[in-house]
Amino acid sequence: CKRSKLGANEFCAVDNDCVEGSCGYESFSTSSSKVCCASGASTEVSVTSSGGWSSREYRYFCTDQPDGTLCGETDAICSSNSCVGQTCKSSKLGANEGCAVDNDCVEGSCGYESFSTSSSKVCCASGASTGGWLFGYRYFCND
Repeated sequence: CKRSKLGANEFCAVDNDCVEGSCGYESFSTSSSKVCCASGASTEVSVTSSGGWSSREYRYFCTDQPDGTLCGETDAICSSNSCVGQTCKSSKLGANEGCAVDNDCVEGSCGYESFSTSSSKVCCASGASTGGWLFGYRYFCND
């Protein structure tokens, strides 16, 4: 017996369930459901149990997601190709803007602005940072 394929955003188990041929998690969240990807495409991402997932494995996530969608640190999930602060944003952060990880920044480097305990993490204008010890190992902008 032949059943009809599922449309965009309908719950699915495998790619072949979907008209567009792609089944993936709708966002980078452990509570996210697998749906037929409206974009017709998904991207493979390694997830870990330390991130709250059930095990260390590869999972597929729908691509071309709108701003506001949870994306972990995976730019390919977002239509803007900009995953910042684990959420799809219209663009990456510029020099001297507050950041959490390298992937948040246009130049690809997030570090402490100075070698000081009161220093904050910012996107490094130079695009480079150097590691050093200051109450633990930290990266500091080379600016």
